[in-house]
Amino acid sequence: MKRTLLTIMAVSAVCGMSYAQKGEEKPAGAAVPAEARMMTVAGELVQYGYANKEALPLIQAVEIYQKNGSDKPFEGKKENAGDKAESKQSKVSYDVNQILADATEYAAGDENLLALIDGLKSSSKRGATSNYAVHTDLVRANSTDVYNVQFRGGELALVIVSGDGDTDLDLYVYDPAGNCVASDADYTDDCVVSWVPTRTQTYKIKIKNRGNISNRYRMAVN
Repeated sequence: MKRTLLTIMAVSAVCGMSYAQKGEEKPAGAAVPAEARMMTVAGELVQYGYANKEALPLIQAVEIYQKNGSDKPFEGKKENAGDKAESKQSKVSYDVNQILADATEYAAGDENLLALIDGLKSSSKRGATSNYAVHTDLVRANSTDVYNVQFRGGELALVIVSGDGDTDLDLYVYDPAGNCVASDADYTDDCVVSWVPTRTQTYKIKIKNRGNISNRYRMAVN
């Protein structure tokens, strides 16, 4: 299992160096903190755990979410919020309570795994190094979800997206003048971008689904 998790983390690092989609430029962003990268690793652990019906990857993902979790509501406004008639029975969940419930099922009575799960259920967000606001949603096939989120000037801004593994998702951030200030357009549905706003202002966040089916994703912003 340890070898498998190390492989997942190695794949995450390689994906972070992938080339951008043809026709889209990928501006250089600020250095991404380690805890932000761990959020994408958590998404990969969730996908792996559900795909293989294993409890331990789900448990480790929840540990990461709790350490880098959110105590504040997501305040971004989605431009196309009314265009969400489509539903999807996703093969993964990004709701922590549901993840733990599924991990309990996959544990199949293993006392050690059940003890870990019980510990996560009773713990609070212990010593979070960053406070991310988290939002989960579904982007339709060949469509783009658009959010307007305000970031503070002079401080590192982060946007993290982790999809359900069904399609390729690309992430773009634009300033009020329409300039693309950061993007992650590799061939996965795990995206991380960072930049430092010159002043406090609202940025447009675009999550583009390049696949022919919908993708349920988790987005975190600091």
